[in-house]
Amino acid sequence: MDRDLQTALRKAGYLSKFHLGSLIEACGPRQFRLETVRIGARTLWYASEGDVESGCGCESPEEAVAYLWLALHKL
Repeated sequence: MDRDLQTALRKAGYLSKFHLGSLIEACGPRQFRLETVRIGARTLWYASEGDVESGCGCESPEEAVAYLWLALHKL
């Protein structure tokens, strides 16, 4: 996960570790989906919860869930 995303998470109030388990736990008791799309040799990750989406095809599941956390906390 890149430093810009980590900085955005911290500024939004995320205070935990940047690994997948902590990010999923921080999203709370929501039901969300983590999906992959293969484009050639690349795999892109997407996370969504109801009508809220991570908003991007991410390089890792951690990034997808991090963007979902940001989207959920902007509501």
